[in-house]
Amino acid sequence: MALLALPSRLTAGGNLDFRVRSSCVARPAQGDRDGYRHDVRTGLRGWMERHPRWVDAFIAAAIFAASLASVPATPEGQGISLGPPTPESVVLLVIGCGALLWRRTHPAAVWLVSLAATLAPLLTGSVGRGLPATVAALYALAAYGTRRLAVIGAVVTMLSALVLVGRANVLSATDPVSYAVVAWCGMAAALGDAVRSNRAVLAAAIDRARRAEGSRDEEAQRRVAEERLRISRDLHDVVAHHIAVVNVQAGVAEHLAGSDPERAVEAIRQVRAASSQALAEMGDLVGLLRTTEDGPDLEPAPGPDDLPRLVDGLREAGATIRWRHSGPDLAVAPAAELHLYRVVQEALTNAARHGSGPIELVTRQDTDHLEVEVCNRVAVPGGDAAVSDEKDEDGARTGHGLIGMRERVSLVGGELEAGPTPGGHFTVRVRLPSGIPARGEPTAGATRPVST
Repeated sequence: MALLALPSRLTAGGNLDFRVRSSCVARPAQGDRDGYRHDVRTGLRGWMERHPRWVDAFIAAAIFAASLASVPATPEGQGISLGPPTPESVVLLVIGCGALLWRRTHPAAVWLVSLAATLAPLLTGSVGRGLPATVAALYALAAYGTRRLAVIGAVVTMLSALVLVGRANVLSATDPVSYAVVAWCGMAAALGDAVRSNRAVLAAAIDRARRAEGSRDEEAQRRVAEERLRISRDLHDVVAHHIAVVNVQAGVAEHLAGSDPERAVEAIRQVRAASSQALAEMGDLVGLLRTTEDGPDLEPAPGPDDLPRLVDGLREAGATIRWRHSGPDLAVAPAAELHLYRVVQEALTNAARHGSGPIELVTRQDTDHLEVEVCNRVAVPGGDAAVSDEKDEDGARTGHGLIGMRERVSLVGGELEAGPTPGGHFTVRVRLPSGIPARGEPTAGATRPVST
């Protein structure tokens, strides 16, 4: 705040008389004063919440001082002792006020002690000075106890005070002070109950806010987990197929390098083509994850129409696949098209990588479902590496393919069965909802080889 002093007049000695003009005093705006008051109130409230025991000590000391200095406002001649406080009354007052230090943690016990300290002097016909402490204890009973305790405490305090006052011939039942005792007790109980109710409402609101925030965090974590699972599944589907082809063709090239160089070179070409395709599809996947709304248009995801190209690619890589189809053309629900392609891709890749002999691919289409079956002989009798969690001979982790297939099938309401079958074979059966409109029963197609 700055003060501006201007020369007001010239004194007799020739000196200037500087006086502060009230109009030149910088005063805070109304908004600044309100903000300052709000900061003071907030700081005081925060200090009281952090130091409740100091607050209780201050309240107890204030009530003790006020009670000790007060003089009963009742006419003489009614058996009231108007003399100075006696040592006994001071001790009782100390007990009643000192108990207020525990008013938050033991409200019922504090109320009983304060009430006893207040009513004890009335038994001898003298005036007790502990009524303010009892009223404060009754407020604490209502604020930190239960509503039932507050009602009981108010009624007991009123009746006890009035009965003992009457028996000591201190006051009459119609005396205004008797009404004041009843009013103080009632107001203390009502105020404490209101504070307790307000505290309960505030605590419930805070709890709801915390639960809502926790629910949002859980939902965010769940979505992150789902997205990570989807990315890992897509990455596995994109890479595993081509890496399997690379692995097979690299082995062929190594085996034929000395005896048949031309076939070895062809195998190397297959390795290069598969690796290039894997890099391209991985780039598409990464681009999809990084694409914004203004990004380029993406190619359609593979579906049933791309299965022949998938089978041809595996055949070019050296796999023997016999595909038989019965019923109408392949059709599944739109949401299941990509999952169908990825599941068949994974099943054929595992069969080519871990099995031996020709691969049987059977598809059956009807109006309700599409059934897919992939079967071939396992390379090692009694087990299949595609369904184990062990490491293969190259140290690569296996077992995620079947998990990914089950997840994809379950996402679209399908069913998947996988396991060993008689004859040393391993079979994967998939059942997905059909995408054929229910306009009537289609003509049943005969079982036919799709390609040889």
